[in-house]
Amino acid sequence: NKIKLPWNVSLISQIAGEIILDNDDYFWQKRVEIITERKRLEKKMQKINGIILCPSDSNFILFKSMVNTNILFEKLLSSGVLIRNLEKSGLPGFLRVNAGTPEENNAFITALKERAEIDSVLFDIDGVIVDVSKSYRLAIQKTAEKFLGREVSQKEIEKIKSIEGFNNDWDATYALVKGIKNRREVIRKSELYAKIKEGFQRLYLGKFINNEKLLIDASTLSQLKKARIKLGVVTSRPRAEAIYALNLFMPDFFSEDSIIAQEDCEEEKPNPKPLLLAKKRINAKNPVYVGDSINDELAAKAAGMTFISVKPELRADFYVKNINELRVIFNGNKN
Repeated sequence: NKIKLPWNVSLISQIAGEIILDNDDYFWQKRVEIITERKRLEKKMQKINGIILCPSDSNFILFKSMVNTNILFEKLLSSGVLIRNLEKSGLPGFLRVNAGTPEENNAFITALKERAEIDSVLFDIDGVIVDVSKSYRLAIQKTAEKFLGREVSQKEIEKIKSIEGFNNDWDATYALVKGIKNRREVIRKSELYAKIKEGFQRLYLGKFINNEKLLIDASTLSQLKKARIKLGVVTSRPRAEAIYALNLFMPDFFSEDSIIAQEDCEEEKPNPKPLLLAKKRINAKNPVYVGDSINDELAAKAAGMTFISVKPELRADFYVKNINELRVIFNGNKN
């Protein structure tokens, strides 16, 4: 009764199966081998930055990667790894690998490290690692109010900043004053733009710059560095303002070479060039980018980078409610 229809097997296979099923010692031996090898495989996977494991008591391991699941699946498959993509099985974003022989598992780990390990994190500054609600956002509001002669709500500012292309706060302020919603209509060489920029800088540098607060804990950055993660910044801030904030709040984590600011690249986000320049500067192989805007999202996608968002409405590969949740993503598997 151990083998019944509708399983269609040959007589020889049936006899062999019955012999094995009657051999309890064989089953216990295989069980121990599978458990031992699965635990060894889990420990090796836990050491790969950007891999998130699910607890398992089975002969397989479910995991997520910070690299695009479908792309990683195809790369692993093409390298000879037997793996399943559970995208269409009710578990989007998950891959499944069996605990095979030691040789098979070693080959899998080698392929996974080469194709999926995250070696660096690039950060936007504003709204990601520094709270600018009482600095840059307030400077936009007060500058626009001065030129419009009326109150400007933060909702109006958020609406402009959510439009593709309005990553630069001077551009966003100009758009509010002119009532435009297309970045191509911004005339940076105009007299009005110059006056808006001057007024904005006077408010920000003379008053609001000291209102900024740190959003990320130093312990989070320390943990990333301990995990051998390279750190970088890609921001639309002027370079002096970016360095001021980073030196004030976290002087031990970002070298000046790792900072890509407004002056360092002729293109701005959502163009991917600033992100790609940062990748080159810190000699990164597989970075992720952490941002909070549509421009961050588009730049990361265009650069071929995994995107982590601190805002749920963006189409990110990963969402973190709090920036310090990066500790879980990069160290959640480790004891």
